[in-house]
Amino acid sequence: MEWRSRIYAALFLLGVGETLVDTVYSTLVPALVPQQLLGRANARLMLTFLLNNQLLGPLMFAAGSAMPLGFHALTFALRALIVARIRHVEAPRSHRRRIRCAPRSPKAWRGWGVTPGCAP
Repeated sequence: MEWRSRIYAALFLLGVGETLVDTVYSTLVPALVPQQLLGRANARLMLTFLLNNQLLGPLMFAAGSAMPLGFHALTFALRALIVARIRHVEAPRSHRRRIRCAPRSPKAWRGWGVTPGCAP
């Protein structure tokens, strides 16, 4: 395999990985952080993204062109280890959201945002 095709393959995999991270973090953070700390968690997450993409990236390219790719791969491996350690814990029954039940008539429940005809 020629060296150019290896570089293209590595860049493609990094692009796919970054796309997955950008879409998954927005759904993963609310599931892991309590509601009252969600603003602070999102602010810290955006700060790290901005610092890495706007400040550290150009500095690493100035230091050497292979360094950013290695650092990026290292951070993806670190993220994978962190996500692998996350345990899913069921919420206690007292904290689960209750589903409102509506009458069985479609006209009665239309537009309420509730489940029609569920058992109470």
